Formats: sequence, structure tokens, C-alpha cells
Amino acid sequence: MSLGCMVLYHPFISSYTKSFLLRTMFNKQRIEIEVMDKTTTIIYFEEVEKRLIWQATMDLESSGIQTVYAFEHTKEKALEKALKKFKLGKENPM
Repeated sequence: MSLGCMVLYHPFISSYTKSFLLRTMFNKQRIEIEVMDKTTTIIYFEEVEKRLIWQATMDLESSGIQTVYAFEHTKEKALEKALKKFKLGKENPM
């Protein structure tokens, strides 16, 4: 089974607000949300259609929240893979 992991970053939108948005977007799915720090929030998905994650990524990005995602077989590997993309994005701001 593949696990999904999404990392959200925004310097001024609180993790509380990002968590609220994620719970609203994925209200029928089984999710786990972790707060990394004030600016960064992580969400893990089990058995969620990839298209829902892709759509959420587009929605969040269009509202100015930097978002990356990854799919792997464990939470640790998914987070590691997503964070590599995240760091690349932070080095090359829009």
C-alpha cells in the first residue's frame, strides 16, 4: 500500500489555519496531521486517491501556500522524499 505525504509551508499562515484547511479538504478521508513548526505543516494519507491530493496541491498553491507531496510505503520515506522537493522549492522561490 502506498502512503501519501504532503508538506505545506507559508511564513504568515499559521499551522492551525493550515490544519483547518486540510481537515476541510479531506473531511472524509483518514488523515494524520503533524505540525513541524509555526510555518510548516505535514499531512499523511492512507488510501486516498492521488487525484484528490493533486487537486488539493493545486488549490493550496494557487492560494500562495507552498505545497509538495510524495508517495511511498512508509511515513518516514514519504516525508523524506517530500522534504527533498520542499527544500529545492525554497531555494528557488517563485
